[in-house]
Amino acid sequence: MEISLSTAHKKYIRNEVLAGCVINALLAFAFTFMLFRNHPRVRLWGGDGIALDLLVTLFMLTLLANVAVMLITRKRVRAGRIPRLESSALKVMGFRLPRNLFLRALLAAVLMTAIIGPLSIGAFVALEISSMPFWPFVAFKMVYGSVVGALSAPVLLRAVLTDE
Repeated sequence: MEISLSTAHKKYIRNEVLAGCVINALLAFAFTFMLFRNHPRVRLWGGDGIALDLLVTLFMLTLLANVAVMLITRKRVRAGRIPRLESSALKVMGFRLPRNLFLRALLAAVLMTAIIGPLSIGAFVALEISSMPFWPFVAFKMVYGSVVGALSAPVLLRAVLTDE
């Protein structure tokens, strides 16, 4: 089903995604700094490695950021600050999203982790990056956190804008 977005909806989604990217970058910075500050180099593999950290980052940022943005958006729609979209059913790739916000965010987190995670780790392997110095890793994680937020949020925002 095609959903026609008004200019106001497009602007709202764009602004929320941009704000989410900034917040995700700051969260990625904080957690990466706290977890890896004693590592001059961060290895790709291992319990404290880049690969596992990317999977955790994907899952947690997707889950938490999207729950937050959907709750805020739902509240704004109910208060009349942003108009609800006319469509009552949103399908993504032929599948109907769950009505429950937490389940929507959980589904997005699982899918992002299962799809983007292996691709990200595969890129490190293909580029033969077996470790990174601490500060370049922090910078990478800030960009990665921003991208994570920008991938799933637009779809979930459209879904919550259609909620009754």
